[in-house]
Amino acid sequence: MKALMIVDMQDGQLRENNRHLVKKINNYLKKEKVDKVIYTRFYNHEESPFVQFLGYRNMIDEKDINIAVDLVDDGWIFPKISYGLAPQQLNYLKEKDVDEVILCGTDIDSSVLTIAYNLFDYGIRPYFKWSCCGSKAKNKNVKSNIKYVIKRNFGEESLI
Repeated sequence: MKALMIVDMQDGQLRENNRHLVKKINNYLKKEKVDKVIYTRFYNHEESPFVQFLGYRNMIDEKDINIAVDLVDDGWIFPKISYGLAPQQLNYLKEKDVDEVILCGTDIDSSVLTIAYNLFDYGIRPYFKWSCCGSKAKNKNVKSNIKYVIKRNFGEESLI
């Protein structure tokens, strides 16, 4: 089964340099044929490593965690409290015979990339819809640097 996973496209994750992804992902959703659409929804909390180690207190308020892209009726929503997926979520994908996942969303340099490694380690092939991936990072080289990492670790054909 082929799935599209839309990573952390939530109101609190959108900035000037990644807001354009909402329209791109919505357009892609309308034309791409996949068996399942999966959304991740990141929740932060006061005891999280994000708060404890990084002092990052965003994504705690309800208004921040709203998914900003179109929701499909039969989509799955995976709550997430870290960069990657929980083992139960990865097991669920395997149980549902998901063997390929097209990733898009934000941030390509953190959650999207971490989830790709999670999927790979569970024997699920990750792909990246490159034009629908972004980052809040202010460094303009982040996306090109991550592209190198993706090609090296997942192969040239993983970029679509």
